[in-house]
This record gives sequence, C-alpha cells and structure tokens, in this order.
Amino acid sequence: MIRTLRGAGLRMTPLKLEVVEAFMDGMCCVSVSELRASLRTSASISSLYRCLRSLERAGFICRSGSDDGLYRYRRTDDFAPHHDHFRCSFCGRSIKVRDPGTTELMTDLEKRFGFRITGFEIEMGGTCPDCLENGHGHRSGHPEADGPSGREEPA
Repeated sequence: MIRTLRGAGLRMTPLKLEVVEAFMDGMCCVSVSELRASLRTSASISSLYRCLRSLERAGFICRSGSDDGLYRYRRTDDFAPHHDHFRCSFCGRSIKVRDPGTTELMTDLEKRFGFRITGFEIEMGGTCPDCLENGHGHRSGHPEADGPSGREEPA
C-alpha cells in the first residue's frame, strides 16, 4: 500500500502514514474532526486537510457530502472492497453494507443504458435501531405502513 502511494509521487510523512493506517484499519465515512480525534499525532487542522487533499489526489480516499453538511472521507474502491452505507438521519451513525446485488444492478444498468460505469456510491438514509428504540422516526418512514411493529410518535 505504502509503496503504491509512494509510486504515485506521495511523500509519506508521519501524519500521512497514520492517516493511511487509520483507513486501512477500517475507518470509513469520517469527518475531518472525527479523524483528527482518532489520531495519535497532534496535527494542526490545516496539516490534516493538506494530507487528506494529497491522499485524495493520489486516489486513495474520496470525499462526499453528507446530511450533516460535513465532508466525509473513505477509501476508494481501488484500495478497498466496494461497499455502500446505511446512514442514520438522527445520530449520523454509518453502517457498511456489502451486497452482491449492487454489482448486479450496475451490470444491468450498463446493459440497459449503454453506459460504462466506472464507480458508484449508494448511501441509504433512515433511522438506526438505537434511534428507533429511543423513539425517533418510524420503521418504514411512513407511519401508516408500519402496522403493529411500528412505533407511535409521542403526543
């Protein structure tokens, strides 16, 4: 991994090494402040942004916007098996989802529309089990469809 990044012209500073290690250990969909809080190295926020920008240019990570207005970073499909995410609208928790059905869907879409898909990201929003248990949201998003297993909103 490090050899590949060096081959892409990156100088591997202690901060970059630690950030790469964090992502290789499974960190995913994190904001800059979440990443910074997890690091052993005390880096300035501007150094961390420069580090992320260089890792993004090298194709190791990508960033995407989220409902909370923050950019979140994850490894690209070139450096990690493809996965999608469930994201809770209330607490922001993100759960990785690996489903072979998404690859089948992309293959079908390529055939139907004649596109060559080179990448995709699916993020499903909703309410996680913990937030549902605490009375946030409805199981299906539609209270009338929840039936007896759904939760009633407090009056």
